Amino acid sequence: MAWVPKYFYDVFLSYAHADNEGREEWVGNFKAELEFQIRANLGAWGGRGPTVWWDEHRMRPGDSIRGTIIDALERSAAVVSLCSPNYLASGYCMEERAAFELACARDNGIRVGNASRLLNAILRPRDDVRKFAGGTGSLYADFSNGSVPLAFGTGAFKAEMEKLPLALANLL
Repeated sequence: MAWVPKYFYDVFLSYAHADNEGREEWVGNFKAELEFQIRANLGAWGGRGPTVWWDEHRMRPGDSIRGTIIDALERSAAVVSLCSPNYLASGYCMEERAAFELACARDNGIRVGNASRLLNAILRPRDDVRKFAGGTGSLYADFSNGSVPLAFGTGAFKAEMEKLPLALANLL
């Protein structure tokens, strides 16, 4: 169960698989750090810790990829999109965003007060990526360092990561 009441997952992590290839699970490490930061900054609710959904560990052989992802999106309080040129070029990533926006339209909207349930984080900078991530007014973090993502454990990475739990707190 999620930390955010009413939802099964607090966050759905949306990313392009091409951004995780050839790395030592950058996205997996990001997910673990995001869960840690939510717990550290927001605590627990009713004994529950934060839940972040990502397809690497939630999909099982035989699962319908589209059905499983759509179900997870509909049961998530927020989406964190790791924006990059690969993300913009991915039909799957754009489909995830559209499905989440549709789910939000059926469930009190994508905005809660002034906060958006769609949290964009830049993974790899480029003008079109910055325009896309900031265009909806939902750019929350910039994990880019030139053409590569920020290194885990650095002060710059920690400073950007701390922004996401605060954005989630605004949704409550």
